[in-house]
Amino acid sequence: MLRVIRVLLLLGLLAFLANDLTAQSAKKKTGPVLDVNGLKSQTYDFYKPEPAKEPMLYVFKLPKSLKADEKDIAIFTIQPTSLSVNDFVAGIKGKFEPPAGYKIDEVTRVQEQKGGKAKVTTVYIRGSYEKKPMYLMLAAHVEANGKTYAFELVGPQAAAAAHQADFFDILKDFK
Repeated sequence: MLRVIRVLLLLGLLAFLANDLTAQSAKKKTGPVLDVNGLKSQTYDFYKPEPAKEPMLYVFKLPKSLKADEKDIAIFTIQPTSLSVNDFVAGIKGKFEPPAGYKIDEVTRVQEQKGGKAKVTTVYIRGSYEKKPMYLMLAAHVEANGKTYAFELVGPQAAAAAHQADFFDILKDFK
């Protein structure tokens, strides 16, 4: 009986992954072009712009998956910042409470990388965000042609994680 349950669970997992991979392969990089101080990167077709209020340059609501009926969304924003990299990272950490039993530095990963022609420092952090548990934020401090910008993608862990590769792909493509 236990073996039958394991097989059914495995089949269910495989069906879920196959459905998610089919949805992911349907993504096309035909969405809005981000222009950050002269450096540009193409977004995906499901990036639907929302009204951006000053100082925001861009705001997008991203579904957990490409299925239209999903309710969990991640929010992706871009805005200018005057913060240094260290202050930016400290500010991101200040927005989160780590999961029980962890320290904030244990649930935070900071990396420097090249983003096309921009200098990029990325932050990956998880925990409670604004009192909402099990959230994930992908953030980037981006230096583009002498100006600095804050990129943030935040949402329930599953919704934000579904766009992690897209986030880094968009950063990498700035030219």
